[in-house]
Amino acid sequence: MVITSSLTTGNLTVLGSFANLIVAELVSQQGYRLLFLEHLRFGLPLTVLT
Repeated sequence: MVITSSLTTGNLTVLGSFANLIVAELVSQQGYRLLFLEHLRFGLPLTVLT
C-alpha cells in the first residue's frame, strides 16, 4: 500500500495544510498560541510514524 506524501506531510508543520491554519487561528481567538515549533514537536513524530 502506497500512501502519498500529500496525505502525511500535512501533519508535519502548521503550514502543511489549510486545516492546520484554521485550527491555529481558532485557538488564537481563544487566547492560546500554537507556535510553529510546538506544532512541529508533535507533527514530526506523527509524520514519521505514518
